[in-house]
Amino acid sequence: MAKENYVAPKLNLEAFNCPICGTFSHQHWYEVSKDGFVTKSSYRLLTVKEAGQIENQNLITVCSISHCVRCRENSIWEGSNMIYPNISIVEPPNIDMPEDIQALYKEADSILNLSAKSAAALLRLALEKLLIHVGAKKGSIDAMIQDLIEKNIITANGSVRKALDTLRLIGNAGVHPTGINLDEDPSVAFALFKVLNFVVEKLISEEKEMDAIYALVPEGKRENLDKRRGE
Repeated sequence: MAKENYVAPKLNLEAFNCPICGTFSHQHWYEVSKDGFVTKSSYRLLTVKEAGQIENQNLITVCSISHCVRCRENSIWEGSNMIYPNISIVEPPNIDMPEDIQALYKEADSILNLSAKSAAALLRLALEKLLIHVGAKKGSIDAMIQDLIEKNIITANGSVRKALDTLRLIGNAGVHPTGINLDEDPSVAFALFKVLNFVVEKLISEEKEMDAIYALVPEGKRENLDKRRGE
């Protein structure tokens, strides 16, 4: 498949792609105070750099540490938010995502922690561009989704249509009042990145992969089949 398997770091998840070494690996979890570990065994003390990160955050409550068994480095969490290292935990854009849409995806990623609403608005714009790229007639997002249904590019009750409407409706919250409060629950905006990658996988990557397989059929037979199917 075009998209690599990626599991984003998440509080108390047993295994994910380490934000430091990048590999998918098992994580050991600990709760820690400024005086050291307060639950489980004293597996190791914080490094000076990591302790400084906690001091800089002025944490009062206990925070969490995830320890990667592959690279043996630590990530620091305050509540459900990773505060060290200060890097993105959004899954990378699908490699088949068009460049202009990738640019919007990466821009949304860069501002997600600052403004979930703004990130959602950018992903909504990315969706508009993607729909045109896969063959929809330019219009409102709702109309473009319907156009793809009528052109049999997607099905009315399929997972891609549901993904598109999810991205459309939640993305609208970044532009218009919708009853969805992205500031209170930024994880909703976070999920939109996964949705956009899913749509690219289904509408671009899988089509590209199948075209490569179809090309293995002798050219003459492909031409006859295409004529019979009206292509």
